[in-house]
Amino acid sequence: MTFIWIALVIWLSTCSSLSHAISVTFSAPTECGYMNISWTGGYAPFAINFISIYGRQLVQSVPSSAYQDGKGFYQTQLPYSSGTQFLFLLQDASGFPAGGTSSLLSVGPNSGNQKCNTATVLPDFEFGTAAAVLQCQSFLFYDYNNGTMQPVTIMGILPGKQVFTLSPPTGSTMFNWVADLPSIQSTVLFTMVDAAGHKGGVTQLLTVEDTGNSSCLDSSFPSPNPIPPAQVATSLPSTSSMPSSTGSSTSSAVNARHLSGAALAGIIVACCLTGIAVITSAIFIPMRLRRKRARRREAPILDLAEDVPPQGHVITSFPHPISEYTSSSFVPDSLHNNSRHGSMTNLSMPCGMYPTYHPLSNASEMAEVHLDPFEPPDYDTVTMSPNGSSGGGSSTSRTRLYRVANQDCNPYNVADEKAAMSGRAERGPGE
Repeated sequence: MTFIWIALVIWLSTCSSLSHAISVTFSAPTECGYMNISWTGGYAPFAINFISIYGRQLVQSVPSSAYQDGKGFYQTQLPYSSGTQFLFLLQDASGFPAGGTSSLLSVGPNSGNQKCNTATVLPDFEFGTAAAVLQCQSFLFYDYNNGTMQPVTIMGILPGKQVFTLSPPTGSTMFNWVADLPSIQSTVLFTMVDAAGHKGGVTQLLTVEDTGNSSCLDSSFPSPNPIPPAQVATSLPSTSSMPSSTGSSTSSAVNARHLSGAALAGIIVACCLTGIAVITSAIFIPMRLRRKRARRREAPILDLAEDVPPQGHVITSFPHPISEYTSSSFVPDSLHNNSRHGSMTNLSMPCGMYPTYHPLSNASEMAEVHLDPFEPPDYDTVTMSPNGSSGGGSSTSRTRLYRVANQDCNPYNVADEKAAMSGRAERGPGE
C-alpha cells in the first residue's frame, strides 16, 4: 500500500512539472543582432535574464502584450561582441520553469553591419568562490557582503537543465555548500542577487569532478532533463514586421516545432487523468482481491479425509442421546470391586433396552466387544471374547466393554439379566 501512495505522489509531481513546463525556441545570436525568443506555456509576467560567462546578468522584462493565448514572443538586441559565451533564463511568475534554461550559447559574427554598445559593464557587486566543484564535498562562497543588502540568494545554473538556489544566513560573509551534483556530464555556473535586487557577477563554467563519494546525491536532483530552449534554423520576424498587439505571428519554423497552448493543455490533462486512472485501479483492484480471499477463508470447508478416527477406536453413534449412567445392578461384583476398571457408562436414561459402555481398562479379565464401527450393536446379543484366551492381544491391553442392558425398571428383570451375564462370562465365547 505504501508503494501505491509513493507512486501517486511521483505521478502528481510529474503532472505538476508538465503543467509548469514551457517550450522555448530562439534564433541564432549574432553580434549586435536581434534575437527572437518564442515560447508556449508558463505564467505571466515574464522576464528574460541574459547571463554572460565571467560577465554580468542582463534582465529584461517582457511586456504583457507579448504573451497571449498561451504563447509568447520577445525580440531584443544583444549587446555582446562576437565570441561571447552566454545563456538565458526565461522566468515567469513562479520562478524558473522547467524548459526555460538554455544551453551555453556563443555569439556569432556581426551580420548586416549592426551597431550597438558592446563595452563591458561591471556587475553591481562581486563575490569569490572555490576553484573547483568536487562531488559531495564542500564548495565555498565568500566576500559577497561588499555593497550588498542581505540576505543574498545564490543561483546555481545547470546549462540546458535547471536552476537551483542557495540561501546563506543573513549577515554572513562566507557560505559552505555541499556539492550534491553528480559528476557525470555536469557543469555549473553561479551568480547572485541581493535583497535589493542588485545583481552580482557570474563565475566561469565549472565542471563537477568525481571524488568517489556519492553519499550526498539524491535521485530527484537534478530533475530529469527538460527540453531546453532550441535554436531554429531560420530567423524569426523582426520587430517591424510584428503586430504590436500580439505575439502570435511566428515563422513556419517556429510553428512546426510547437503545439498550440490548447493542444499542450489537452495533452497535459490527458496525461494526468490517465495516471490517476491507473493509480486508482492499482489501489482498488488489490483491495477487492483481498476481500474475496478473506471471504473464501471464512467459508466452512468440508474435508472428508480429515478427522477420520482409526478403525479400532471408532465409537458408534446410537439412536439415543448419550448420557453417563453408573449402576452396580448390571455389572458383576468382581468388576465393581476391582479398582482397575472404570465405571459402566449408560448411553440412555429411559427404561428399556439400551447399550452400555465401559471405559478403557488394562484388566486381563475384561472382554473386548467386536462391533461393526459403522453399525449400532444388536440390542439383543453381543459377542465377546476374552483377551487372554483368544490370543488376540496382551493381558495388559486396554479394552472397551459394551453391553446391552434391558432397563425396564423391574427389579426381577434386572436380577435375571445379571444372572444371564454371569453365565455367559463363565462359559466363554462360542458356547
